[in-house]
Amino acid sequence: MPSFTSNTYTINSKTIYYKAILTNHDDIIVADIGDFDDCYTAASGSLYGINGTFFYLGTPPQAAQNDGYSTGDVYRIAIYDTQSERDYGLINRQTASSYGNCGTYVKLINTLPSGRFVLSDSFTDFTNYQYIGESITRSNVRYAIGGINLYLNKTYQNDEAYYSETDVDAEDDNVTKSSVHRSAIVYLGGETNDTLLLTVFSGNNDLCQNVNGLNLFELRTMILDLWGPNLYYGIALDGGGSTQIVYRENNQRKTVRTADAYGNTRKVRTMVCTSW
Repeated sequence: MPSFTSNTYTINSKTIYYKAILTNHDDIIVADIGDFDDCYTAASGSLYGINGTFFYLGTPPQAAQNDGYSTGDVYRIAIYDTQSERDYGLINRQTASSYGNCGTYVKLINTLPSGRFVLSDSFTDFTNYQYIGESITRSNVRYAIGGINLYLNKTYQNDEAYYSETDVDAEDDNVTKSSVHRSAIVYLGGETNDTLLLTVFSGNNDLCQNVNGLNLFELRTMILDLWGPNLYYGIALDGGGSTQIVYRENNQRKTVRTADAYGNTRKVRTMVCTSW
């Protein structure tokens, strides 16, 4: 059974509100929720979880259009039960002009000889893909979701050392360095094989505006501080105006979503869900 936790966290003189679902890794689903719903209204209001991967909110860059992308298409991996959840969900697009390696969180159907069944790594797609010498094909993928690698297993002297290794190019510094709402998926492990579905907001109520938050280095610092220094696998998902969570507390279905100045929420296309 999933559990829910929330609290405040202060870093660099900023106080944010985090809300998180802890659930078993086998209970997660990566879902296409269509073009017209946010996480709370999707599937007639029956889902629990957080928003998923990046997508083109408006008209894609010309190079992406040339490759067939249009408004609403995801440009990072979104797979469930070996299949793409949306068009172009089988491959990571790193820049406006090209495909490339991006942080991707993966749960396997069958455990590898090494004993590994969960991982996060930066890669383009599952064509000829290997992780630490072991081949992984899409036919062995229970779910995979693309984002930005948090490199939780590494130590950095400062934020710039981390940013130099992230999966977005320099023109997208605002994605990594801006203080915005955030979403992430992190494998915690332990006896219950818990996975953390994490969101960070500037406010504590639904429909809060994206006026403050964390940059990616602060996000990884918070995760390592709160859930332990020995984590390995985790990525940041789409954030900012896309950040949303739906959870259960006191036997009630609740949500916190980012809203624009008019109180509107974003239709986020994919969702990382759990059974409740």
